[in-house]
Amino acid sequence: MRSRVIALSMVLLALFTTPARAQTTIVSVTGPSGATGFAGTGLFPTQWLAVSFTVGQPYIDVTISADLIGNFTGAAYLMTKVGPGTTTADEIASGPFVSSLPAGIWSGMQPVIEHVSLPHSGTYIVVLSTAQNTPPQGLALTNLPTVVADVGASKGPFLTTLRPTGTTGASYPPAASFFNNPTGFVGEFEVTGTPAVLPVTIDIKPGGFPNSINLNASGGIPVAIFSTPTFDARTEVDPNTLTLAGASVRVAGRSNRWQCSAEDLSGDDLPDLICHFTNDLTLESGESIAVLEGQTYSGITIHGEDSIRIVSP
Repeated sequence: MRSRVIALSMVLLALFTTPARAQTTIVSVTGPSGATGFAGTGLFPTQWLAVSFTVGQPYIDVTISADLIGNFTGAAYLMTKVGPGTTTADEIASGPFVSSLPAGIWSGMQPVIEHVSLPHSGTYIVVLSTAQNTPPQGLALTNLPTVVADVGASKGPFLTTLRPTGTTGASYPPAASFFNNPTGFVGEFEVTGTPAVLPVTIDIKPGGFPNSINLNASGGIPVAIFSTPTFDARTEVDPNTLTLAGASVRVAGRSNRWQCSAEDLSGDDLPDLICHFTNDLTLESGESIAVLEGQTYSGITIHGEDSIRIVSP
């Protein structure tokens, strides 16, 4: 019982000392301030707007901000599709937003959707709607965009319902008829978040090469997971979730403790995590890569790969 209490205490300590993962700029579309390259478009009950973007991997803890104009309230919808026939089944998240700018400030980047996940790669559309009509209110545009995007991510078309004198044609804003904006201007917005899969650098049988593995041998297989200035493998990785080609971390006798330790193997003054895995690898003769997978205590998936050489008994 004592050893289990100690192990639980170590887990709780890691949970409370794990540093927050740095936010990544997934997509950012901004333009120059002033008259050159800058404009605004109205967001009214008769005209709704949408910005879109594409990602190449899942993200968590995502915040979407828009360069809003004026002081008004509205509703934002994060969608996988828009247009007639769209339903709530196509919705990732939705909620109210408030555009509140100090006197004399024309526009500013303000959150419209916060703390959501992008569960898969692909295209997402953010629909902005409002029931207010208190101009000036809307979205800042630019025809001289500066685009910053994470690997595999990109901006998509800027969309509008283009019905300034009629109605949007839908009680559910994402189901309205949207069109590409014909002016050449694009909406200014920003998407930040944390990659749901965190790539890590590993070394199977650290200190040796090639990494020879006898699938019939007894004993453990040591694997180092290297820390970085923004990732502390020693305190962030949950050994209970780790697998190496399907094999789990070894547990030491009756102590119920994982066979893991910390050591600076790379000489960068950062403690790396070394864990010993059972030799139950789901590998076959001829395979040359072994994959390590697991999670951090905060639920982020980690993924690492290293070369191997399968040898005969």
